[in-house]
Amino acid sequence: MLQTWCAMLLTRKGIRHPVRFVYRSALGYELGGSTSAATLRTLGILISLVIALGAASCSRSEGREVQRNPKIKVEAANVVQTIRAPVRDYSDPVAVPGLDRLVAVHDPPDDYRVPFQSSLVSISLDGHAESLRLPRERACKATSFGAPTALTRSVIGYSSTCLGNRSRVPDHAVRLWTYDLRTGRVSPLRPYSIALGARRFSFSRATHQLVINDGAGLYEHLLLLTRSRARRLQIPVTRPGSPAFRPSGTGVLALDAVPQELQAKGIARAGLPRRIYLYNLRTRSLRALTGHLDDVGPVAWSPNGNSLAFAAAESGRAGLWVLDVRSGALRLVFADRNVQSATWLDSRRLAVAVSRQAQKAAHSAGIYILRLALRG
Repeated sequence: MLQTWCAMLLTRKGIRHPVRFVYRSALGYELGGSTSAATLRTLGILISLVIALGAASCSRSEGREVQRNPKIKVEAANVVQTIRAPVRDYSDPVAVPGLDRLVAVHDPPDDYRVPFQSSLVSISLDGHAESLRLPRERACKATSFGAPTALTRSVIGYSSTCLGNRSRVPDHAVRLWTYDLRTGRVSPLRPYSIALGARRFSFSRATHQLVINDGAGLYEHLLLLTRSRARRLQIPVTRPGSPAFRPSGTGVLALDAVPQELQAKGIARAGLPRRIYLYNLRTRSLRALTGHLDDVGPVAWSPNGNSLAFAAAESGRAGLWVLDVRSGALRLVFADRNVQSATWLDSRRLAVAVSRQAQKAAHSAGIYILRLALRG
C-alpha cells in the first residue's frame, strides 16, 4: 500500500506537499479518528523522507532509446491576466463556456488540526471567486472535492472523496456528480462508488461514455464507467494518465502514457518518460502523437478538436505546450517548470494553472490567462 501512495506522489510533477498528502491518506484509513494531529504530522514527515530517498534513487535505464520530438518551436503566448487565490493555490481549472467562467480546485491552508478538504470554486475572468456549495456526505468524517470537468454549457462534473468511513474506504470512497452552475442542482453522474484515488475523468457528451484514471499509482489504469459497473480498458500502454475525449464526439481519447516497450520495476517506474496518444474506443486503435516527454500533465482539447495543450518537459525545456494533432508540430507557449494544467477558453486563449513550489520559477502561483500568437 505504501508503494502505491509513493507512486501517486511521484507521478508527473514530483513530490508535492507530501506531508499533507500522507495526512489525508491517514484520514481515509481511519487513523485520524484515534491519532493526534501532531503524531500524524510526524508520521507524514517520516514517510515523506522515505519517499524522497526512494525518488532520489530513481534513474532512467542505461541504453534506452529516446524518441525525440523533431517538430518543436518556441512561440511565447501573451499573458493578458493573472488570477491568484487569496490563500493557497488554485489547481485543475476548467472553462465553463456557457458562462465565461472557470471552475477550479482550491486547496486549504496547511493546517493539520483540521482534515484536509479541497473545495471547488467558481472564478470569473476578472478574478472574483466564490465557493460552490456542494453537499458533504454525512457518513464521512470529511469530504474532499476535485477533478472538475465541463459537461455542458452550464453543468460540470466533479468527484467527491469520502474520508474516515471504514465501510467505504478504500474500495468505495469516490463518487462522481454533476453540478448545474445556474441552478445549484447536484445529481449523481454514476449510481455507484469507486476506489480511493480515482480522480481525473472525462465524459463524452455525444456517446455518454465516461473514462477515469483509477489512481493506482505505479500500476494505474483507465476505467470505463458504464451505467452499471466499472470496466478496465485494455490499452497497449503502461500507466495511462489523464483521459480527455475529443470534442467531435467520435469516442476518441487523448491521454498521456508510458510506452509499453519501456519497462522498470518498483519505484523506478515513476521516472519513465511518457508520450501523448490518441485511442479510439470503438476500433481500439492507438496512435502516438509525440516522442518522449517528462513531467507530463493532463491534456486538454481545443474547442475545434485540432490541438492539445498540456504541461511537459522536453530536452530541459519545461512549461505549457500546444500540439497540432494533424501535423505533429509542438510549440512551447509558456515556459515555467511549475505549470500544472490548462483549459481552453476559446481557440486562442487558455487558462493555465501554475503551482506553488519550493524551487524558484519564472512565475508565481496562480492562474494565467494566455493569448496565443497568430500563426502566419
